[in-house]
This record gives sequence, C-alpha cells and structure tokens, in this order.
Amino acid sequence: MAPPMRSGCRRHDGVGPMTTPWQPLADRVLAALREQLGDDLVGVYVHGSAALGGFVRGRSDLDVLAVVSEGEGEGQPHERDWAAVGAAVSTVGDEWTPLELSVIRRSLAESPHEPWDFAVHVTASDGAQPDSRVVLDRGDGDPDLLLHLAVVRAAGIALHGPAPAELVGAIDRDEVLAQLVDELRWGVDNADEGYAVLNACRALRFAETGELVSKVDGAEWLLEQRPEHEVVVRRALDAQRRGIRLDGATMAGRALVQDVLDDLTWA
Repeated sequence: MAPPMRSGCRRHDGVGPMTTPWQPLADRVLAALREQLGDDLVGVYVHGSAALGGFVRGRSDLDVLAVVSEGEGEGQPHERDWAAVGAAVSTVGDEWTPLELSVIRRSLAESPHEPWDFAVHVTASDGAQPDSRVVLDRGDGDPDLLLHLAVVRAAGIALHGPAPAELVGAIDRDEVLAQLVDELRWGVDNADEGYAVLNACRALRFAETGELVSKVDGAEWLLEQRPEHEVVVRRALDAQRRGIRLDGATMAGRALVQDVLDDLTWA
C-alpha cells in the first residue's frame, strides 16, 4: 500500500523575530494583500522552497498562495478588478527574491479540483532586470495549482488565516503523481538541468515515501537510493546551493529523469 501524504503546518503570526531571508518580502506581500482585499482575505500561505526548507537567496522564488472568500449571492465572488489587485502587489518586489503569487477562491482551496481556476497570478522581480507580470484566468485555469495546494497543505507557512490543513482539502496521491510526471516531461526539454534533475529527485521521493520535500532534500535522499546517478545529482545540487543555472539537460540528466518517469508510471 502506498504511504499517505503527510500534512502539517508552521505559522508566522508576526510575533517575534524571524531571520528567514524571504521574510521582508513576505511581509510586504501580506500588507499589500490586506490593503487590497480587506475582509475578503481568508488566508495567505508561503509554500515552495521557502516552506520546504530549500530556499536559496538569489536562486529561489518566494511562492505565496492567497485564498479569498467567495463573496455573496449563490457562491459568486465579489466583482473586483483583479488586474488592479495584481498590479498593486507587483510593486512590492525584492532585489534578490522574485515573487510568485497566486490568488484563488476558498471553494478551490477547500475542495481542490479541475479546472484549477484562479483570480490572478503575479510574478515580480526587482533585480538586475526588473520584471513583473499580472495574469488573469481566462477560463483555462492553471494545473500547477494542484502541486501548490498539495505543498501548502503538507508544509505551508501561514502568514494570515487558519492553519493550512484546516483550509486546504486533501489531494489524491495519483493526481499529484500525474502532475509530477507532466512537470518532469516539461522540465527535461525546457528548463536547465538543475531544475530537471532536482525535481526528478523529489518526485521519486514523493512516489516512494509520500513526502513533499525541497529540491535539496530530495537530491540528498536520491544519492542514497540511486548511487549510479551520483555525478549528475551532485552537479545539480552544487548549482542549486551556489545559486547558478546550468545549461539544458545532458544525456546523464535525461537518463535520470527517464528512470524516475519509468518508476512514477508504475507507482
């Protein structure tokens, strides 16, 4: 029998000091969301590498998921200018840490399901090449929200609202595996080798243990499980820790990803 998905939470309620390098940006994001959304803001959660323990300043994004109320009248959300909300949040970027924010409605958080609809996505960076994007859902949704919600439920850090597992519903293990497979297939052809290899490592760890972990933790685990891939995994780990990007996947990187895909297909 496959192991269950783990769940838990940590919370930052603004009381006492935190030394995490992403905290100042998280505080600004939360303040902007509160100003824009007021009482409609149900919860705000840090996920991704910042929550899983693999955050690298200068390399990692700060991933944030915000949940808003449905509004009034037969479950329909308030009429709101989501482009304006996104534009306001996009101004709080950080020189070292790009922001990735998704805003979803409470119904999706409580019962995760297709088509993975969202209100707005925001990406923002104030680094050497400042850039920001505000994307509205035109009806296609975003399947990446499946993994975002799974990580929030398992390891999210609450900046505002209830504990993650009290708000975010469970996601079927097979759905998570299917999304991991899609992500690996995309990554090996479109991303740098570090991204592809490290995602493969943590995908296999989830398949075998039910744990959603950081790229670094997944890679260190795989070194013990699959020593034949040591060279390419250590190269990816070194790049991650140094905050550099590798070129596209080499033959060794592709071999690792394919091995993991084969295992996930039968998991």
